[in-house]
Amino acid sequence: MNLINKVTEESYAQWIEKFVIDVLNKCNVECNEVIIEDIEFSKRVFLVVDGEEYDIRTWNFHPVSEDKNGKTVRSYNQGNYGEVPPSKIIFDGLDDNQKLLPDGEYQAFVSAKYLNGYIPATISSPVLVLDTEKPSAQIAAS
Repeated sequence: MNLINKVTEESYAQWIEKFVIDVLNKCNVECNEVIIEDIEFSKRVFLVVDGEEYDIRTWNFHPVSEDKNGKTVRSYNQGNYGEVPPSKIIFDGLDDNQKLLPDGEYQAFVSAKYLNGYIPATISSPVLVLDTEKPSAQIAAS
């Protein structure tokens, strides 16, 4: 792939090429030529990929699952999930150490922080009740 970087601002030029290549690789985009046309202060990156124009935004993604006391029990972030966030996350009842969580109430929170410092409001899920005990029943004849 031929990469042409037209960004001249030194503080952006240091990381933008790696970021663009990582995004294209994670999205399975195969191409012959990528031109990084510009980057705005808001970290909006303008690209031309094989003649098609795109713009992408850089950001930090941090969804977490907490128990009813507010203790984080599972986190999904760029450190353990990669640069490009998944389209969906399935909570499997395991903590960050892959151990089954105790039965109880849990809630997920999704927050983001853009590289320019902007932090939108946190989104929360409905409360999830994790119940791993099998139900039992008794029948009595009368």
